[in-house]
Amino acid sequence: MKPFYFFLSLFFLLAFMSCSFTETLVLQEDGSGRMSILLDASETMSFGSDSIKEEDPQDLDTIISFKELFKEKRDSIALLPMKEQERLQKLENFNLRILMSSEKQQFLYDVFVDFKNISQANNLFQGLEQSGALSSSSSTQKEEIIKVSFSFENNVFKRDAYIAEPTLHLRKLDSLKEMEMMLGEMMYALHYTFPRPIKSCSQQAATFSFDRKSVHFETAFLDYIKNPDLLDLEVVLEE
Repeated sequence: MKPFYFFLSLFFLLAFMSCSFTETLVLQEDGSGRMSILLDASETMSFGSDSIKEEDPQDLDTIISFKELFKEKRDSIALLPMKEQERLQKLENFNLRILMSSEKQQFLYDVFVDFKNISQANNLFQGLEQSGALSSSSSTQKEEIIKVSFSFENNVFKRDAYIAEPTLHLRKLDSLKEMEMMLGEMMYALHYTFPRPIKSCSQQAATFSFDRKSVHFETAFLDYIKNPDLLDLEVVLEE
């Protein structure tokens, strides 16, 4: 079995065990930058290390271009409904990095995009779902239950998460009830770096770097899924 597909198979078994998400932004003065969502599942390595060694003794560190992947799958994608094709097209500039090291006990799954305008990162969470990190291999659910939009205008950065499909959101919460104990330790963190010092921040519990150009805030993953507003953020930069 190829390392990538074995990784996905293993990931589906371990995805909800002691993982953490970190959403990272590095914003430049001209409004360009990089946004990523990193899933750190390193603690799961102890559960699957023997299987990994039997399947493929080599470590894995690879970057997968969504554009190249979609190009390879273009015949299959052409058979999808037009709405689904348009949804995938929005993800062409995204990349996926998979880092797995049995020696260092690392298991990282990072979806990232380099953007010219922060609005180009609005589909980042969708990119993580498309890569398989937040859905099971048997899932047929295509609707985006939670959406996140980013904006940066007049020295003000905003992150706004919202429930796009309330009915489906309630169903998702019901399906997670039996897994609440396993999900209880998972965290979702924001770590954003700006080109100038931060003048004010809407999250009172956030922490800042010494130069006040970076802000860090986190909450329990399950709490965030229940109430996406918990990670809404408004940052005002100094002139």
